[in-house]
Amino acid sequence: MLHGGVLMADLDVDQWRNAQHLLLRSAKGARRIVCLLEKGEVVKCRHTHGADVADTPSRVDDLQAAADALYAANREQVDQTLGLQWKLGASHDEVVAAAEALVTPDSSVVLAVHDAGALWTSLILRFDEDRKVISIGTADPSLVDIHGDRAEVTQRLVTFANGREGQVKLVVSCTKEAAERFLEAQDKAAVVAELGDDFSVERIG
Repeated sequence: MLHGGVLMADLDVDQWRNAQHLLLRSAKGARRIVCLLEKGEVVKCRHTHGADVADTPSRVDDLQAAADALYAANREQVDQTLGLQWKLGASHDEVVAAAEALVTPDSSVVLAVHDAGALWTSLILRFDEDRKVISIGTADPSLVDIHGDRAEVTQRLVTFANGREGQVKLVVSCTKEAAERFLEAQDKAAVVAELGDDFSVERIG
């Protein structure tokens, strides 16, 4: 799902903080293995509590495979597997299957979450031909007006994303409450049907 050398650039502090609050589980205090990568090469691989790390990789091309291997080799020393702990309410395989069904290869996906008349958080995800994320960005409020009608704000964000990453083929626009309900639900299709216009998914082209 994530490319080994994913680029995280042009992240607005507030937009990214809210995205983390919405999508990531807090791992503060947990025993973890943290790997820092540069173009797939491992530049640092350490245990958060200072324990020795067994079978440290020198390069990572498949994040999930690397996470599984590190966890297996260090099972007694960690509380969680490698990487970001997503609050998606779905397994890794289910997320991959959804990406294969919805995401066009070599395209961008825009996520727009609205609250109180403004864009509360956003993500601009660029996928390669294998449907792996190669870059992650957010709206830049200095360049995109994030206040106003939800549909108009979303369209401005799509225009911004097309100008930066290009090839926006999938747009998810929803309220903050709808996003939270969707992420918590096990039956995603059922909750999307219940949410109606509060959670919209649009394929472009």
